[in-house]
Amino acid sequence: FAEGGEGSLPRIFDTENPGGEKPSDCGDSDLGAPNKACPGGGPGRGIGGIPGQPGENCEPLGNALIVQEPGESCPDDNVNGGIINIVFPATNGQYVYELGLLDIDYEAVVEVGYETLTGFKQRSIPVPLLGDNSYQVLATNQANVKWIKVKIERSGAITSIKLCPEESVAPPPSGTQPTTSPLVPTA
Repeated sequence: FAEGGEGSLPRIFDTENPGGEKPSDCGDSDLGAPNKACPGGGPGRGIGGIPGQPGENCEPLGNALIVQEPGESCPDDNVNGGIINIVFPATNGQYVYELGLLDIDYEAVVEVGYETLTGFKQRSIPVPLLGDNSYQVLATNQANVKWIKVKIERSGAITSIKLCPEESVAPPPSGTQPTTSPLVPTA
């Protein structure tokens, strides 16, 4: 669920089409992927995502979640930011490896709530500010996660979550890959 912006749910959209039929129609081009300056180009606009930058955004990212700007029909992250809350219903929690983040150019923090043998705890992970249209992977590496809050001061999106199935509360054996949870709309 979302706090701030329009509605109580985050908006899901395709980063390869962050607006209408043409990028000039509406929407927010700094939420596009890949960046227009990358080989083959793309709909993304912003200096943080150009090749060679720490936030290079040169791969398709698929769907993403944002706190939607009120009154806009096309995808547009809320100018006043907001919070995207992810709650895991599994009894045992999840082992969450990392989050994919797009367009973090103002203050942002990820809070992770998790269970330990001695009780419930939470920790905060600051998010580097890499600029308009930047892409980054933020390591969380936390077992028994019950919830995640992504607090965004202004612009930003979540592109992916890498985690282990709910039965696992530790990293998978060497040589295996965690599950990547793409952001897929549900009916």
